[in-house]
Amino acid sequence: MLSAMKKIYEYEMTLAEWIGLVVILATPYLTVGVIYTISHRESMGQFASFEFVTSFVQSTLTWPWLMFSSVLCLS
Repeated sequence: MLSAMKKIYEYEMTLAEWIGLVVILATPYLTVGVIYTISHRESMGQFASFEFVTSFVQSTLTWPWLMFSSVLCLS
């Protein structure tokens, strides 16, 4: 068991492999974030303004918190 763990810890990754791993892990998160943001557009500003862009990016990146906070604050 320890030899298997040691083998995993000694594995070296190149920069390209790290970038690929980040892209693979971030794609589903950002896809769901964009879908959530598009379906909850009413809270954003006017289209093609700086406020719209910042609101879109913020909503896309923080969609889990926004989704659960809106469920918890229905009172």
